[in-house]
Amino acid sequence: MTELLRTAASTFDELAMPWERARTELSLAEVLAETSPDDARALLASATAEVERLGSVREIALAAELRRRLD
Repeated sequence: MTELLRTAASTFDELAMPWERARTELSLAEVLAETSPDDARALLASATAEVERLGSVREIALAAELRRRLD
């Protein structure tokens, strides 16, 4: 599952689709939260910056909730 999400995020990046990449990174961070919290935090930071830049309200809330879970 994680490898598929990583591949999807990379593909969205190559296709210049920032919202899709950020949303996929959020999903990947959720999956990694239990097993690799440091990796999850790094992805979360990147995704959060992008969804905030894009003004994506739902994803900003999802990122904030995940950040609370990781803290």
